[in-house]
Amino acid sequence: MEELPELHICFVHGGGCAPSLLGRWQHGWRSRADVRQGSSRPPANSFANLYFDTVTHDPEVLRLLTAQAAPDRILCGSDYPFDMAQPDPVRYLLDNGLDAVTLERNGRVFLGIESSG
Repeated sequence: MEELPELHICFVHGGGCAPSLLGRWQHGWRSRADVRQGSSRPPANSFANLYFDTVTHDPEVLRLLTAQAAPDRILCGSDYPFDMAQPDPVRYLLDNGLDAVTLERNGRVFLGIESSG
């Protein structure tokens, strides 16, 4: 991420276990010189530049994601066309505290249709 700061990376499924491991990664980076060798920035700085979709299938996991990820880095996910797809992904997100305008803008920025500035 330090070498390619303009690269947009999206972690699917709400980032998997990444939001719950961020504290451990931060602690390791602060505590161990060998961990710091791979990056001059703490993990939270790099984490803030990643994108995450919202396919969590669990409101508690979605809340953890929104607590850890920057609001402008969360993208609406659906799992479509798979049989486990969220039937109404936008409604799921609205019911869980996210707003449609921000999600649409985030998607446009991620795809390069709109600038982040």
